[in-house]
Amino acid sequence: AAQEGAASGARAPVAATASGDEWCTHGSGAVGRRVRRFFAMHGASDGQVVAWLPPKLSDSTASDADDAGADGERENGDERDGGAGGGGLKGEDDATEEEPALWRLLHDDGDVEEVEADELEEALAAHAEARTVQQEVELILEAAWEALEMAVALYSDDDKTDTTTTTTTTPAAANSTGSAVPPATTESLRARRLALAQAHERLADAALQNEQPERALQELTQAKRILGEMRDRGDLPADDRHLADVEFSLGLTQLQIGSATRAKEHYEQAVVLLQLRRAGFQKSAIEAEIAQLSTQAAASSSGDGASHGGIESSRSTSAEIKREIALLGEIIDDIKTRVQEISSAAAN
Repeated sequence: AAQEGAASGARAPVAATASGDEWCTHGSGAVGRRVRRFFAMHGASDGQVVAWLPPKLSDSTASDADDAGADGERENGDERDGGAGGGGLKGEDDATEEEPALWRLLHDDGDVEEVEADELEEALAAHAEARTVQQEVELILEAAWEALEMAVALYSDDDKTDTTTTTTTTPAAANSTGSAVPPATTESLRARRLALAQAHERLADAALQNEQPERALQELTQAKRILGEMRDRGDLPADDRHLADVEFSLGLTQLQIGSATRAKEHYEQAVVLLQLRRAGFQKSAIEAEIAQLSTQAAASSSGDGASHGGIESSRSTSAEIKREIALLGEIIDDIKTRVQEISSAAAN
């Protein structure tokens, strides 16, 4: 059986490919070397490379190569190995290859797995370094952090570019405080700004997991600023769930920093925003009930049973809204409990 929980890209072990190509035990410097792989809910697993399947070229590519007078002979599989004599791993240097090379790993517990070149290189390096599960987790977190930082940088660049290109000479509207509000943005720009805010939130999550609450506070402050600007522009409803989520996360972060007073303020603001959102759903629930009763009254007076589908649709909508209201109530109660615990701790 294939290794359970293997990384994506691993393939189930087979004796031969569908086209009949056999696995080889020569031609690759990786065969015979020890590897270490990591799996969720399992940890580290050591094994050995026992065979490999050279990359397969498409028929058209092979024909073109023959017509051009290319050497068709690949002695001992050296060229397809990508430098096996020197211990090389990859057989994917030729951009015309149709299928990449695969390597078969036999784990010490008897499980078999097949991996591509990048996974093989990582497995060889992990064994050579005697890498532990903790070290692997740290590497994964570091890679995730770098990816998130890259996403923030890319979205930030898009935001600056699109803000410049969408600026108009139309006088800005005024918000409730009388201050100028920038012109409404396009839907694509709105989506990118929301994605930028979410990227900052994910960086904050990573920082908290890495016990860096100060860094998390910086990221969440940026997320809150972006969401607040979107709300003022009219690109985000005042009761949008993202606004409440970032306030809650700020409260949690302030607690880790040690500022209970600021944490309480953020929690209370999150409660207000969630109550506003719940009130909106409650209004929708009343409107849905009115629509349902109106449909029933019309059907009853006309004696027409064709509106039964409309009644069922109204009931379904009303039920969904009520479930959302109940869920919001539970979240609000949970945050209120946190606020009470902070107040009690301060009193003591």
